[in-house]
Amino acid sequence: MRNLKISLNNFGALKAVALAALLIIVLSAMVWAQGVSEAELDGLYAGIEVSQEGVKAAAIRVGGGEAGESVRLVYSETIKAPLLPGQDGKLPPEAIKEVARAARKLQTRLQQEYHVRPDRIYFIGRINSGGSQPEDSVKEIKQQTGQTISFLTADNEAQLSIVGVIPQREKAGDAWIDVRGSSVWIEIGNGDTRGGYQLYKKSPAARPTFELVTMNIPYGTGVFAREINRQNGESKDRQSFIRRAQKLSATSLSGALKKERERKPGLVYRKQVFLTGTVVWALATLLYPEDRQMFIPLTVDDIEMFAEKTARNQESLLNPDLSRVREQRLRSEIERELESVRDTFTPEQLIAGSELLKAVATEFDWQGKKVWFARHGHLGCLLSYIRLQAEK
Repeated sequence: MRNLKISLNNFGALKAVALAALLIIVLSAMVWAQGVSEAELDGLYAGIEVSQEGVKAAAIRVGGGEAGESVRLVYSETIKAPLLPGQDGKLPPEAIKEVARAARKLQTRLQQEYHVRPDRIYFIGRINSGGSQPEDSVKEIKQQTGQTISFLTADNEAQLSIVGVIPQREKAGDAWIDVRGSSVWIEIGNGDTRGGYQLYKKSPAARPTFELVTMNIPYGTGVFAREINRQNGESKDRQSFIRRAQKLSATSLSGALKKERERKPGLVYRKQVFLTGTVVWALATLLYPEDRQMFIPLTVDDIEMFAEKTARNQESLLNPDLSRVREQRLRSEIERELESVRDTFTPEQLIAGSELLKAVATEFDWQGKKVWFARHGHLGCLLSYIRLQAEK
């Protein structure tokens, strides 16, 4: 096992692949022809990512051209196999085995169905296990796949996610404006809430540099729900759970967010927010099921409405009216995604996640800002990493 370190002094390498990462998302074909040529096979690269949300895989095809012009995402898949510590702080043995089996399944599919060379399938981990690496999971994944997983540091993860999620620039009239310099990335995960932004620093005596500012608080949708249940004791009453969630949100959760805000002012002053994480995906899917844009605009009112509905009327929230969607193919796609949301969350996790999202929006002052859900942002870190390996 080894920790992966990407030097911030070499941020230019990530800049070079940043547009490629965006193009991977925007120009995704998600199809695979049966009779691919040798040249196309030679351009295949893939990755498998183990995280608290599950096990993800993605494969890209890299051709010629500059700035990733011919980069295409040919496959992606996520298997729900969360790897969270138990009450004793240790990773449950059965969860470790399930994650390793999922990694092996995806590895086999990449090799047999998509013909990716074994030496071009990269394994990375995004697991925060109380500050220590989950040794048992490393051994199990090695046994199942024959591969050693590389764990990202918090800075590495934020660095890769920022360039994989936030567009580098956008056009305003006849001019191009920097997006990353005014934006922040926030991910509300299952085990924690992460984020970051990059600062561009100029110096008369040296080349311009980038400084990365990261944040991480130990509250995610699953962890927060579990803590609410722990403090709620034997009570199974839904209203008691809601009251406890709101109390913890106003105390422990808000306190942790305030500390981050005070030390890292960019979390508050940046004008655009790019969101990833399953609870944000649930919000966008349930409130705006027919909106299939790559970046879906959200508001603080949306977040507050979502929290209200998770607490008061989950049945209606989880079954939105699709009568406006007449095109059958789109309707079927939306119905599959809605079913996936229902399968992903327990009622308590949905409440906990909505309260967590509302607290982040309040403490980081999102009112009046441009807030976006990045639909394919869950792949941003992995795609950036694969693209870096392909450049070597």
